[in-house]
Amino acid sequence: MGSNVAITGYGMVNHLGKNVQEAWSRLQPSNALESIEDVRPLDVTEYFEKKERKRLDSFTRYAMVASMEALTHANINSPHETKGMGVYVGAAGNGADQFLLDNHLLLLERGPKRVSPYYSSASMINSPPAEIAIKNGSHGPSGTIIAGEAGSLIAIGHGLRAIQNEGTSLIVAGGTQGDISDLTREGYERLNISQSDQRAYHPYTEDSKGPVLCAGAGSIVMESMESAERRGADILGTVMGFSMGTRLDRMEESYTATMRSALKDAGVTPKEVSIVIPQAAGIPSYDRAEEMAMDAVFQGATVPTHVFKRKTGNLMAAIGVTNTIFALQTLAFTREQKRWGNKAIAMINCFDFQGHNASLVIKLA
Repeated sequence: MGSNVAITGYGMVNHLGKNVQEAWSRLQPSNALESIEDVRPLDVTEYFEKKERKRLDSFTRYAMVASMEALTHANINSPHETKGMGVYVGAAGNGADQFLLDNHLLLLERGPKRVSPYYSSASMINSPPAEIAIKNGSHGPSGTIIAGEAGSLIAIGHGLRAIQNEGTSLIVAGGTQGDISDLTREGYERLNISQSDQRAYHPYTEDSKGPVLCAGAGSIVMESMESAERRGADILGTVMGFSMGTRLDRMEESYTATMRSALKDAGVTPKEVSIVIPQAAGIPSYDRAEEMAMDAVFQGATVPTHVFKRKTGNLMAAIGVTNTIFALQTLAFTREQKRWGNKAIAMINCFDFQGHNASLVIKLA
């Protein structure tokens, strides 16, 4: 168990909104996501000059918008503050596939001279953290975490360890998913882990199908307590514990071990957890494994859960950080409503289809 790390800012962009406040306000029953037709196109052109729009793929642009909001929210706005900052971004591995497909079509139909000169750099999976670091003049540790839906939670975990063990005082961490291509959407539907009709998404039921795939990004600013207090920052919450593992053949055991390890790392007991934001894959075999793991960890006790994926859809590598931000918002709301007493701890789970599993424990400040 290491020291807690402060959360001092957050940002997001997805079909619900271009910032946290807008997206949170749309998490109402009347705004239910029912099908692919309900997914509003993302337009972040206002944040970038024309040359940047040509040079950057959508998964990089979305990550940059989310990080800009997070840093602004944290009141970090000078090169002096961001010089030593680290950047970790989770990606699903297919974030730039639309850019790739568009240029491949240009190559086939119009010849090699029509391929974008920015193709190589724009389609690289390390482009989001690199561009965020360059924009902010950051020289700290950085990298892309490729772990499917667990990507952004693992990115936050890397940020946590960098601050706890490596002397880094400031990290921006999160995840991103670029515009969903027809190829990716069809591939997921052929595997029966996603579909275009969100009304078929009923996690923890035997007839459920996976949620609609959606684009978006999210970021949080993490700081050592000393850094946050020295700046006089508004501490929104703390990252208390994290764990990850890899196993697909015995999912229940892996999920159980990952959650227990995250709680141990946080130094809290299951009884102290106020709410769990589950993976809620919407695939019966995965959901059964998660339900059994939850029963094992919480020993049959009733713990409130909430599935934001019903409204957000599956944001791929951005789903973990998005759920983390919404969990903090939920904890703040319940505190205002004087619910749950003094309990203000959330667990967020991301269990990817390829066996990358991660759990995060956070606390409202």
